[in-house]
Parts: sequence; C-alpha cells; structure tokens
Amino acid sequence: FFFSFVTIEFTMMKQALVFLSVVLACQLPSVGAFHASAPRHISVSLTAKMKNPEEDKPLLIRRAVIASTLLATTQILFSSLFVPAGFKKVPLQFIAALGEPKSKSGTSANEWGLWRDDPGPRGVYLKDFDSLIEKNNGYAPDGWIYNKYDWWLEEHGIIMPSPDFPLAPGRYLVTGGRFVTTPLTIEEDGRWSLDQGTLYDVTHLPCRSARYHPATTGSVLAGSPVIAKQSDFPVFPGAKMPEVAGCDKQDYAVLFIVGKAVEE
Repeated sequence: FFFSFVTIEFTMMKQALVFLSVVLACQLPSVGAFHASAPRHISVSLTAKMKNPEEDKPLLIRRAVIASTLLATTQILFSSLFVPAGFKKVPLQFIAALGEPKSKSGTSANEWGLWRDDPGPRGVYLKDFDSLIEKNNGYAPDGWIYNKYDWWLEEHGIIMPSPDFPLAPGRYLVTGGRFVTTPLTIEEDGRWSLDQGTLYDVTHLPCRSARYHPATTGSVLAGSPVIAKQSDFPVFPGAKMPEVAGCDKQDYAVLFIVGKAVEE
C-alpha cells in the first residue's frame, strides 16, 4: 500500500512540474511565439503575437527549445532520482541511434554510436570552421580530429566530434527527456529492444544530429562544411537536419543514458 501511495504522489508531482515548466517557458520575455511539445492535455499557443511567422522563425525555435529543455530537465531529474532495481545511475551519456521512430525493437544497434560526454561544447561553429579547424590541420581546439570524409553536425550549426562505434551490448536506462524512461537492451548481434515505448518516445527532440559524407569529388569544397548554409540553423526540435550540397546525409536520433544495469 505504501508503494502505491508513493507512486501516485510521484506521478502527480511530476505532472505538476511538467506543467510548471511549460508555463515558465511561455512567460520568458525574450522570445516570441511557440507551440509547446507538451502532454496531450496541455497545449500552449501564442502565435497571435507573431507579425510574420517566417521572420519570427528563430524566435519560435528558441521558444520551443527552451520549453523542451525545461521538460527534459524535469524528466532527467526524476529519472536520476528514481532508478529502478537492477540499474545504477551514471553520468549523462548520449546515444546516436538509427531506426524507425515508431518501432520498439530492431536489428541496427551495431550502427549506433555513443558520446560519453556532450559533444556540443566540444564542437566548432560552421562560421569558425576555416579558422579553428581547417587552418589547424584538421584539429579542433578541444583536440578531436575532423574527418573531411565523415563529419557530424548538430542543431545549432556546430561541427562536433564523432561518437564511438559501436554501442557496446548491455542494458541501459534511456530517456528522451520527456515522459518515457525505460530499459534498452543491446544484443551482441546488433538487435535492440525497449521495455516500454518506442524509439521516438526516448528520442530527445531538441538534440538534432546528422552524419555527412561527401558524395562528389569534382571540387575541393564539395561536401565541405564551408558550403553549409548557416541560415538553416538552428533546427526546430524534431525536424530533419539540413542538407549540405555535395553530401550524403544520415540523420540520427539522440537518446540520453541515465543508468546502466548492475553487473552481477
């Protein structure tokens, strides 16, 4: 009976904090209109304040990112405080995953990667590519090496280090920073499965990431970050990453790891 009571109280408290996060995001004065990615029964829309939706796009994106970040912070806080039996808390890590968003299992985990820390702060903005990477023989200021044949970009137009491949087999506690936190099983043969929800449910929508491979060699600049359009950034939460002329692009979902199975 005590467990049931605690579960009910926890659920109500969590919903209250989620609602508060959305309300706070909508009250921030520095941004314009947005439609929050909120629970089904919570819908916030301030588009009436927009004079020109296209001109206000950066403000709209910023508002959506702020709301999503507040929601994610709430979810990750509870995920880290309430780790299920058989798992232990770990510092936040990031999975680069491939798969059908609506699926809860698949066979492609041998193509998944892992960032052991946030790659964004270690990256370089597109506008600084020439001065901070190209003129430094491919070395980023943080020490990682840029690969012109296989490079990564995130939602703010930041070139970032590649994740480590492949993601090791095991049991992970994952979340998208929204409403689902669940165990993820990675098998030796690349099969993966979620105990609850779908790949979309555990994807952190504000974190957009894509891998770029130059598709042509007719020009020195073909497939280079130099020709990426900086006006395409930031990317709206959940949207596809921009194309870069001369490149083949592969979008990856980003999952947060908040726990790992305890080894017996």
